[in-house]
Amino acid sequence: MTQHIHLPWELQLEQLVASISEKQRLRFIQEIGKGTLLFDDSETLATLEIFFSLDCNVSETAKRLFIHRNTLVYRLDKIKQEIGYDVRHFKSANIVQLLLLMYKVTKKV
Repeated sequence: MTQHIHLPWELQLEQLVASISEKQRLRFIQEIGKGTLLFDDSETLATLEIFFSLDCNVSETAKRLFIHRNTLVYRLDKIKQEIGYDVRHFKSANIVQLLLLMYKVTKKV
C-alpha cells in the first residue's frame, strides 16, 4: 500500500505552520533558508523526510534509503553547506524541519 493515513491529532506542527500567513512563510523560507532551491530536489526532500521520521537516526535512515551510511553523511553535509544548519544537531534539526514544513505548505498553496 502506498497510501498514508494522517490523523489530525498527530499533525500539530503542520496545523501551526498552515495557520501562518503565506507572506510570513515565504519570508521565513527566504531568510532562514537563504533562498535555497534545496527542497526542489526530490532526493534531498526524501532524505530529510525519512531522517526526521526516524528521529534523526543516521544509521536507520541510511538503511531505509538503501544507501551507505557515508552517502547519507555526505548528503547531510551538503545540506549543512547549502543552508548552514547541521540537521544532526537538535536545534538545527528543528529549524530545518520547520523550514521544510513551511516549504511544503507554501508549495501546495
